[in-house]
Amino acid sequence: MGTEPTRDEATANGWKSQSVRITANYSDYKPPFKVEPIIRRMLDSVPEKYLIGLSEVVLTNTSALSRARRRSVSKSRKRKVRQATALGLYYPAWNGKQAWIEIFVDNTLQRWSRALWLRIPFIRENLLADVLFHEIGHHGHF
Repeated sequence: MGTEPTRDEATANGWKSQSVRITANYSDYKPPFKVEPIIRRMLDSVPEKYLIGLSEVVLTNTSALSRARRRSVSKSRKRKVRQATALGLYYPAWNGKQAWIEIFVDNTLQRWSRALWLRIPFIRENLLADVLFHEIGHHGHF
């Protein structure tokens, strides 16, 4: 009879747990390609110990933000940056809620949207990887 693989065997065989949820929340925006499978593959490449406590990655666009959030600022490299121009944000665990990451897909792809570069998988995945892994780095520091 079949037995369940241990956690170490499952991770070694590529059956990593799907503990980090990916949520798409776009408002009047459709990405030029499917972003969720790319983000899932990138999350699966990260060792599980770096994702402990991270509950969700939210894929969104800036028009989905409320007016207050579009006008609010975050600190980045000792400067104030408007959330509406950010590529991604990391929200640490706070008040009983787990940490999560927000990626603004429209801002991330904006520089390359008018060219045909987004048809090249390496280019588009690299743009998303820069933002995702940067925010996971913030999670690692906390």
